[in-house]
Amino acid sequence: MGCGISKPSETVKLPEKLPISEAQSVENYVVVWFIGSNDQNEVTDIKKSMEQLQQVFSVVKNFTDADQCRAFIYQVKLEKTSLCKKLNEDANQCNHDLIGYEVVESTVSTNSIDSNRQKASFMYSQLFKETILRTNDGNIKDLCDFCRKHYQGNKEEMLFLDRLEKTYPEEPPARWYSYEGCLYRVLSKALRTCDFNALYSMRVIIRDLHKQLANVHSRNKNGRMELYRGQGMEDKEFNEICNNKEGLLIISNF
Repeated sequence: MGCGISKPSETVKLPEKLPISEAQSVENYVVVWFIGSNDQNEVTDIKKSMEQLQQVFSVVKNFTDADQCRAFIYQVKLEKTSLCKKLNEDANQCNHDLIGYEVVESTVSTNSIDSNRQKASFMYSQLFKETILRTNDGNIKDLCDFCRKHYQGNKEEMLFLDRLEKTYPEEPPARWYSYEGCLYRVLSKALRTCDFNALYSMRVIIRDLHKQLANVHSRNKNGRMELYRGQGMEDKEFNEICNNKEGLLIISNF
């Protein structure tokens, strides 16, 4: 999925930590590009390449200082860090497979710490969901402003966000969610990682998506809908689900 960065064996003195907003990303992947040349012609070519790269990976961080670049890489959490080009189809497949789920055992776990942590996480998620669905505050501008902070310099995503802010809700939320744009990726990751700050900023689209899906479900005469979704996962994850008979499987996604 890309070339990883391993820490050197000798002690490396790093500069002060970057601000949290710079060291974190709302995307599943971050491309880090170190520009070590001062040649203006080469820098111009690099910038053109970066614009092309943003068509595949929306978040591209570039550095001219080696220490700052190294510090950023060491501080990245939950994202895959990449220093080279990747295939578009691989990125799309990875985004598809990065679905959040949690297996809740039907019996009390022998590990009380893990069990309590799992129960607390589930409780907080349910309380947050109920709060979002029962309120009517906020507008789509909150979502767009939140995303713009993370996509500065990405022309395609900026155009998408401008169109979303100007025309929503002329098109139903499910259609916006299915478009090729940052909305699906940002919301999916926020749901998967329980990023409540991001989810709060996106509360309007979450609420509207829920209402639309609930409306579709209510019109179903059979009262039940069977949907199928292809999903890639590790053998360990698959076996964990299979071995949890009569347990609860929580999927944090639309």
